[in-house]
Amino acid sequence: MVGVPKSTGCIICRKRKIKCDETWPACANCQKNRKCCPGPPARHTFRDLGPKLQGSVADDLETSSLSSSDSSDPVEVESAISNSAKSRRKLTVVNEKWANGCVYHKWRICAGGDHLLSQKNQSGSQSRRSLMLQQPSLSSVEILTQALVAGMSTGSHGYKLSHFGSFMTEVPRRLGQNGALDAAVACLVSAQECMIRRRSAEEITDPKLYLTAVQNLQLSLEDPVEGLSSNTLCATVLLSMVEAMAGPRQGNRYLTHAGGARRLIQLQGPNNFQDSFAKDILRFNRGPVIIHAICQRRPCFLVEPEWLSVAFDTTGLSDDDALYAEVLLLMAQFPSLLGDFKALEPTTSFPTHNPNPLSTHVSARASLLARLLHLKRALYRLELDLTARLVDGRAAIELPSILATTPVPTSFHFTSWRVAVVYSCFWSLLLMANKLLLQLLPADPCSLPDVFDLEQECRRVSHQICKMWEDAWARRPIGAFHTGLSSLVSWEWCEEGVKEWVIQGQNRLMEEQMGVGNGWRWDWERFGATAEKLVGGGDMGS
Repeated sequence: MVGVPKSTGCIICRKRKIKCDETWPACANCQKNRKCCPGPPARHTFRDLGPKLQGSVADDLETSSLSSSDSSDPVEVESAISNSAKSRRKLTVVNEKWANGCVYHKWRICAGGDHLLSQKNQSGSQSRRSLMLQQPSLSSVEILTQALVAGMSTGSHGYKLSHFGSFMTEVPRRLGQNGALDAAVACLVSAQECMIRRRSAEEITDPKLYLTAVQNLQLSLEDPVEGLSSNTLCATVLLSMVEAMAGPRQGNRYLTHAGGARRLIQLQGPNNFQDSFAKDILRFNRGPVIIHAICQRRPCFLVEPEWLSVAFDTTGLSDDDALYAEVLLLMAQFPSLLGDFKALEPTTSFPTHNPNPLSTHVSARASLLARLLHLKRALYRLELDLTARLVDGRAAIELPSILATTPVPTSFHFTSWRVAVVYSCFWSLLLMANKLLLQLLPADPCSLPDVFDLEQECRRVSHQICKMWEDAWARRPIGAFHTGLSSLVSWEWCEEGVKEWVIQGQNRLMEEQMGVGNGWRWDWERFGATAEKLVGGGDMGS
């Protein structure tokens, strides 16, 4: 074959026509004669065969096309030749053959003005190339879908929209079906971008986008079919997420959207939450539904018999998610207790139509105390498992605090964000139950030991909550949302120096969401008043 040497010895031995022992990098003959051995010959050489190669290429292609047809029909042969001619004008890689362990390639290097291509074909090829390079224009729904998918992984760990729940992965393919959902997603994507740039709360809840989302939601709610669809419910939940991303402030509408989602879920009924998307939305919204019921001092409908098997179903869930469902099931019982506590009438002002007001009051108080103690026993049983997970390291490891200025010497580092939420909710519920129990216990010397034990427990649990700060800071800001409730309910039981540290920590988390200088900040008065309302004092409003 042209250009491929048959001998494998060095070029000096080949010129001298003697046998080369091929001991590289220098053969024995060159070493003996003190020559610089050039080494083995190249396995491939390239030669410009010019027009000769083009003729051989045409012959090869034509022969190949004719031999590929088994039929002797002249029409088929003519078609094969025609196809071969078309291919010949387009192909640049000509041939490849293997022999004796070597590969032989033929290339045709064509100049820009190849005489085989006509001017018409050249212009056609350029048009086709420009069409291939031109990107198709995307619709508004496709652009919104791209932005949402990107938001699932945009930013650092604590800014990703995927943190909000597994149902988020299902939302992109539902865009374009419901105007309320599309507008809510646009609002959410904009809020995430503003939060990453640490904009103000007003920019996070962009007035124009937010108003459009609310108007579209209102239209969907008025539709008899769309009003009770999973897409409309999802839009309501997404708007509550936007409010959560904007942080605590005057005019926060988080509870309003949480209440709207609660009402939609209740109207749809448990039978409409059988598919995976609707069930994931329900699971994600259990916490907001319970918090809304606590603030309203009304029983939570999730503990009703027809809802229990749907809202707290653990089939197919991981151990962490199943544990979270168990904590929320106990937490869902607390709003009813809080409502009954608020309904207790003071002994000095009974209505005249009640024949035995004192007896009725004592009976209602005793019944409430018994139910609260029943909840406490359930919490203690669950605490055994949670404490064991902390001790053996399945839930978290306890390490010395990184910051030297912190009043808490050690910190918990949880295995996942979900596990951190489990402990945050559990300890918050335990503190709220203790606070209510302390207000129900009779004021007599016999109850003083119980009061002392409850207060000591509250201080211990509050200290555990303070150990969660560094883990929450590492997952900020979305991964630290759960600290809002736990910090408020534990604040009363912290020491004076720790109280100031807790307020500073919550303000630092707000700054991570909205930047410095956005006006609204936590202080002692706001923190204390909000904490008191969560555990029975005053009314949280809607």
